[in-house]
Amino acid sequence: MAVTFLHETSASGARLRIAGVLDASVDPATTARLRDLALGPVTDVVIELGRITALDSVGVGLIADLADALRRKGGGLALAGNAQAVEQVLSVTGLGELFRTPR
Repeated sequence: MAVTFLHETSASGARLRIAGVLDASVDPATTARLRDLALGPVTDVVIELGRITALDSVGVGLIADLADALRRKGGGLALAGNAQAVEQVLSVTGLGELFRTPR
C-alpha cells in the first residue's frame, strides 16, 4: 500500500493525515515531502497516524527527523489518533515520549 497524505497548512502550523505503510518500502516522494515540510516555514506540525497499517524503524526515523528539524526552529511535532501499529512501535521503543500530545 502506498503512503497517502492530506496536508493542511495554517498560520499556526500544519496538519498531516498519513495513511498506508510507513516502513523501509517508503518511496522517495514521501521522504521528500517530509523533508520539504521540515525545511519550510512551518514550525508546528500535527501528524495523524490513525490509518497507518505498518510502521518500522525507517518510518519512525522519518518522523523523528521531522520532529528534530521542527525543534531546531523552535517548534515541535505532535502525533494524534495513532493506529495500533503505531502505538505498539512507540511503546516498545519508548519513542512516544519524544512527541508532544496535541491540545
